[in-house]
Amino acid sequence: MRFKDYWVYAFSALLRIKLRSSLTIAGVTIGIGAMVLLVSLAAQAERAVVTQLQNLPALRTISVFSPRLVQLAKNRRDPGAKKEALKLPTLDDAALDKFRRIPGVTDVFPNVNIAGDCKLGKVEERVTVTNVSPGVTAATVKGSLSDGGFFSSDDAREVIVPSYLAHSLTAGKGSLVGQEVELSYFVFDKKPGQDDFKVERKKETFKVVGVVKEDGSIDSGASAMYFSLPSNAFVLPEKQALRLLKIVPSAGMLDPSSKTKGQQYLIVSVIVDDPTPQAVKTVRDEIKLMDYPTRNLWDLIETLQYLFLGLKVMLGALGSIALAVAGLQIINTMSMSILERTREIGVMKAVGARNRDIRRLFVFESMLIGLLGALAGLAGAWVVGRVMESVMFHLVIQKFMETPEKMTLFYIPTWLLGGALLFGVGISLLAAIIPAHRAARIDPVYALRRE
Repeated sequence: MRFKDYWVYAFSALLRIKLRSSLTIAGVTIGIGAMVLLVSLAAQAERAVVTQLQNLPALRTISVFSPRLVQLAKNRRDPGAKKEALKLPTLDDAALDKFRRIPGVTDVFPNVNIAGDCKLGKVEERVTVTNVSPGVTAATVKGSLSDGGFFSSDDAREVIVPSYLAHSLTAGKGSLVGQEVELSYFVFDKKPGQDDFKVERKKETFKVVGVVKEDGSIDSGASAMYFSLPSNAFVLPEKQALRLLKIVPSAGMLDPSSKTKGQQYLIVSVIVDDPTPQAVKTVRDEIKLMDYPTRNLWDLIETLQYLFLGLKVMLGALGSIALAVAGLQIINTMSMSILERTREIGVMKAVGARNRDIRRLFVFESMLIGLLGALAGLAGAWVVGRVMESVMFHLVIQKFMETPEKMTLFYIPTWLLGGALLFGVGISLLAAIIPAHRAARIDPVYALRRE
């Protein structure tokens, strides 16, 4: 028999048992539809999160950590950890010069992340003092500020704060721009060669010149570290932040007596000109060869992709339970079809049909059920998804959002389309193995005697 003949025969066989074949196809449709709907929900969640992260400026930023800091953090309870940490390379000005010479690097600057308190009148808030990234100007931050402007100079005693901090300090009454706020922080006075140190609290005043709006951000040491500007950031001009960094070292993390070239740092940002994963990886590999630990936004994206992969597998397995039931339905349909067509099988064998021809007839019939069910399931999943999105928009989004926008809840990528079709046909093939084998083994003499 020709390939075309198998399909024609399978289609005609299903038409003879319309009700039974329709119910079996419906079972496959429900199974495929449920699986596609659940997996597409996870696929859309992944696409929304990853796309948002890929648009962040921090994608071009590689955070380089002091090897000593990492060693001490891993072995905090080990008495000999400090001695071992001091054998590791220091993250100093000499290291920064090496990073700048790496091809593809456009800028290198230390991250300032100092814990402190900000006070206005009787209101006090915990803040993270950080530095504005080099190259940031009034023009680049204009669209991110809800009030005020940029620093007047690199060493001005001025500060830019997020809207959340500004609202907390003023209790939502009036503007914070133009007011003087008090910053307090701790200084560790440690002499070379001694383990003991003194703790002293210092206070300084800074003039608020700008407020970052809720959905805005500016490139800073904190945004490079946390991938976005923290709500408690206290952003200072570059020179002012570096001045504080020199007088506020982390106790026990750095050794003032070590022979290093210039200032030591805990974290440094390395900016690359190309944000693609391969370009970032190339620069990171160069830095790792120097024994410096690194981190980048691509690490988070890769981790999220693995998590979403697990979620998609779990949801797909949950949806495929209905498809497994449909597979049992196919076995039942094929078995009943064999009983009803025993004489027909005997006639085909009597006129020269071989066992493999009989086997293929039932396999193609089962494949047709799986193919039709998979196509109907994909179409059904798409329709149900659009209906659920419309219901979500009219019942929830329009009522609770000031500027309602239609949102996509389900995303069916190409691999899911192909995978659903192959999965549907594959389940049908597995379900056809036993019935097709039984049909091929029927004795033609016995089949012709049967009424």
